[in-house]
Amino acid sequence: MNIEIIGGNAELQKAVKAVLAGKGFAATTTADEPVLNRQNFKTIYRQKLAECVREFPNEYGWPIENVPVVASKMFAALDAGTFNHNSHSFKRTAKALGIKPTRKAILAYWRGEENSI
Repeated sequence: MNIEIIGGNAELQKAVKAVLAGKGFAATTTADEPVLNRQNFKTIYRQKLAECVREFPNEYGWPIENVPVVASKMFAALDAGTFNHNSHSFKRTAKALGIKPTRKAILAYWRGEENSI
């Protein structure tokens, strides 16, 4: 797909091209709030967590209804840097986002840093 963006500033053009290319972009409202990356991560993580709870019920050990609560706790753990990146749900989320399933890459994406891919 070849899309030409006419007008706008260079940063906006870069953001639109990155999103269209599926690479994501860290749009920010404050210096420490990578809004778009976090929204993307949260949406995909909730989906992948629900999939994993259904697929691996013995490993997760809690009902599917708890996905929103558990996901919220995981987002807090991401903020604190204390999450388990080796879980099925984090690995699947990383794959869906096109980033490496490493602690460093996941945190970089969550924080909106450029070295997440």
